[in-house]
Amino acid sequence: MPYLSSAIMSTLAATTVCIPSTLEPQPAYVYRSKSYESSSRVCLELFIQHPAGNSLTRFRFERLASELLSASLDRIVISLNKTLEEKSKKRLKVSNVTDAQTQGFFISEAQILEGVDNEDSQIRCFEVPKSRALGDVLLPVSDTLSSNGLSSRSLFLRLYGPTEPLTFRLISNPARIHTCRLDTLPMTNYPVVPFVELEDASLMHCEFLWFVSKSTSWPSEPCHTGFIFTPRPEHLGCRLRLRVCPRNANGQMGLPYGTMRQWSKYGEPIDCKWPVALGPKQPFHEHRSKAFETRAAVDRLRVVSYNLLADLYSSTEAARDIIFRHCPLEYLDQKYRLPLILREVLSYHADLICLQEVDGSVFSKYFKPALDYAAGMNGIYLSKRALTQVGNDPPRTTVSLDVEKGEGCALFYNRSRLELIRDANILSLMTYAENEPMLSELVQSISEEVTTKHVPEIFSRDFETSRVKSYTHGLVTALFRLKLVPSVAVNKEPPVDRLLVVGNTHFYFHPVADYFRYVQARVVRYHLNKMAVAASAEFGLSVSILLCGDINQSPEGPAYQALLETEAISSTHPVSLSLKSAYGSNADSFTNWVPGFYALLDVIMYSPATGMTCLQTLPLCSRDEITRLLSHDAECKPVPRGEPVDEQDLYALPNAQFPSDHLSLVADFTWHDKESSGH
Repeated sequence: MPYLSSAIMSTLAATTVCIPSTLEPQPAYVYRSKSYESSSRVCLELFIQHPAGNSLTRFRFERLASELLSASLDRIVISLNKTLEEKSKKRLKVSNVTDAQTQGFFISEAQILEGVDNEDSQIRCFEVPKSRALGDVLLPVSDTLSSNGLSSRSLFLRLYGPTEPLTFRLISNPARIHTCRLDTLPMTNYPVVPFVELEDASLMHCEFLWFVSKSTSWPSEPCHTGFIFTPRPEHLGCRLRLRVCPRNANGQMGLPYGTMRQWSKYGEPIDCKWPVALGPKQPFHEHRSKAFETRAAVDRLRVVSYNLLADLYSSTEAARDIIFRHCPLEYLDQKYRLPLILREVLSYHADLICLQEVDGSVFSKYFKPALDYAAGMNGIYLSKRALTQVGNDPPRTTVSLDVEKGEGCALFYNRSRLELIRDANILSLMTYAENEPMLSELVQSISEEVTTKHVPEIFSRDFETSRVKSYTHGLVTALFRLKLVPSVAVNKEPPVDRLLVVGNTHFYFHPVADYFRYVQARVVRYHLNKMAVAASAEFGLSVSILLCGDINQSPEGPAYQALLETEAISSTHPVSLSLKSAYGSNADSFTNWVPGFYALLDVIMYSPATGMTCLQTLPLCSRDEITRLLSHDAECKPVPRGEPVDEQDLYALPNAQFPSDHLSLVADFTWHDKESSGH
């Protein structure tokens, strides 16, 4: 016999209730509320059809988990009757419904039943004692279904009235969509992705229906199904609507989305605030990515590094009126930039994507579901640490390692090409250096005399503030097992088991931060090598290193040079793996360009000593090249806000075709046949 709790067995009622197992009761949804952090609360949602009406009405109840079941059921009965009575009175006033149809349809009692599946096609149910706590009864419910559609422990809610009782099967932790918004500008030939927040739902099993309309009415049939929709040229000027149906990993339908009072499988419609606009042409990106328009061969690994320009910064007054004063505001807006970024990133067919300046909500609600759905990728995210004020006389700024700032670094990896073994993120590079004996002297030697020339001079030179802010930067680190298969034409030997340590970081930007960046670089090099040494000893394999990021320093700077050097990891490992840049550098090369400043600040570095080889990189470009692309249309010539901008910087980044102030880096890697045996 399936599980039946001892508390119920000891207090069985004299009679039992039998429900035909062939009759599937209506679902009622039970889940733990997150509205109140200080107390545990239980939510119950169900839909009831009034006898005088055709539609199902939604009811939602939220009660303390510690409340007695008797009190909770009494409140449910009272609330249901109150609402049903109000609906009855309204129907009598506005329709031909007779009083006999509406009177007397009220709930007299509510019970929670626990049942087992019997062999005689009947579900024998026993009433759960009302002296138990609501949470003890409802929260442990499992909605894992057996082959006959019933869970191993089935609970039912039964409502008794003058007619046949209403029976609901309780579904615990149903698939839910908390948030679903169309917050980006829909443009022809660019992906439209809803900002979504799922709970107990499977993105791949949820239903997404897209509708377009040029009138005030909506068609009955969708023009597209799937999580991502790319409007076509014929959709220009159309309105956009999305309908969703949440489902869990078993395909079981969940709670209808939104707060609609009437039942609908697809819940509340999500309408976009903007009509479909004409998407910009991006000839540079299209030409630049020709070599990467197909997925890398099975024996190769493709890597992308990209600083996205976080909305946390681009939406500030300083960004609009000083740093990016050349950029029209509509192109600086996140709702315009995100579709361009996503299309570009997807076009590279990468196996690893390292992003910097990713807003927390953009990671969790936009890129994470989009890259999961479109590219089969999982994501790891590490936010920068937040600054807090302590004390009053005078107040002092410090870093809270347990508080997130709101933007950070993200690492996405293709599940079919890389197996995550573990991650080992560093919350604060500077704090790591303080606590590591082999690095602590670097922090102690920092002095106010440190200066720099490698970043724009528009920022203040307050040394103490810079010192504290340098502690907010961390490192995303992960150890992967590669699933690459050597090409038969290249190597007929069996696949070689390989491990890869990946780091993604964003160094401090400030003008007085040269030495801070140098310390951060030393920490990154030390930690990645330490992980590689440990993994090699654990698995007995050669371990390669890959580093991506925005180091906020050009190649001649000390941080860049520090990443290329070697040093002792410990007394037993006197020499670390050296890194090599996948990209060369020249006077015209840059990855970051704003009025008054341009430099090659972003890196993809790797360890060639382990047989890792860079096969090709996405070419960089000059400022003149970008200017020629955008200056052909005199009507689109930017009009700077505030201080004038030099003519050569009018088309600096971002702009209509380039959604960030950085260019992306893309590189293909492979491994030599000859494997090194260790470190």
